[in-house]
Amino acid sequence: MKPQRFAALPAVCLVMTASCSVLDPDHANRVDDSWLSQVSDSDRDEIDDARKEMFRAQDELAAAEAESQSAEQRLTAAKHELAAAREQEKAARAQLDAAEATGDEDVIEKAHEELASARKNTAVADANVRVLEREEDLAEAKEDLAEQKVGLADARVELQKAEAVSKLNTPAGRSIEVAEFERDVREQEEDVRVAEVRVEGAEREVKAAKDAYDDAEKRDVSDFDEDDEDDRPGR
Repeated sequence: MKPQRFAALPAVCLVMTASCSVLDPDHANRVDDSWLSQVSDSDRDEIDDARKEMFRAQDELAAAEAESQSAEQRLTAAKHELAAAREQEKAARAQLDAAEATGDEDVIEKAHEELASARKNTAVADANVRVLEREEDLAEAKEDLAEQKVGLADARVELQKAEAVSKLNTPAGRSIEVAEFERDVREQEEDVRVAEVRVEGAEREVKAAKDAYDDAEKRDVSDFDEDDEDDRPGR
């Protein structure tokens, strides 16, 4: 016989009805762990296995939260780089204006080249921000998915507990409505599916943003050698 891993069943729960499988703040059905003192070893093992899955899901959530924070930091840094690139472009435009005032063709040509290079840098920096914005969205979607998976794993633990207790010929066992716990699992499974769809959509957005970034990076500097007022920073 394996040693008992749960506390003895309190008398108060022995006399209570289904309301003792209390609802937590998010209204998920829960089974008091004290009710598990009399469940079979095989049922106890299944509960332990379900709990291990929940612990793994919690670890994945912690990793997803860390990645979400990292994505936010990368985006913040990229926005600073974009702001710096725009300032450099403004400076290059001012240099071009000054060069044109001299009438020196060589000086003007060099200023045009520097402005074109600055414009490309701005375009690439802007495209990079778009990528990191989409990556932040993806990280948030993955974090939400991880949260839903924790909820699902938790619901499955409670279902295992409910099934085990329902086999007992005790007031607690007779009060358990296993169907309610099965419903909770189905609802959590649907939440996971919805979160997975959101992740898939976010992944497509990241790919599109990366393609746009590659296009910006591959463009020749000469493509940016034009004095279009609409392209000026801040316009």
